[in-house]
Amino acid sequence: KNSDSWRLLDVNTDWDIGYDNHGVSLKGNTYWYAKVAGGVGFLLCFDFTRERFGPLMPLPFECFSDDAVILSSV
Repeated sequence: KNSDSWRLLDVNTDWDIGYDNHGVSLKGNTYWYAKVAGGVGFLLCFDFTRERFGPLMPLPFECFSDDAVILSSV
């Protein structure tokens, strides 16, 4: 039986999520630390209710390519 539970999203991925970046879930959304061309870091959000990515959100601090960024929710 075909449940149609999988579908592809048409997403422009002008960002990169590191292979070791696991992200964090909070209130129905998942957030990752992502980088765009030039190594600028942002928060990337996926909204599971709407099944789409939100806009890239700037970090509240300056981040460089060799810096480690860890996300957590408490």
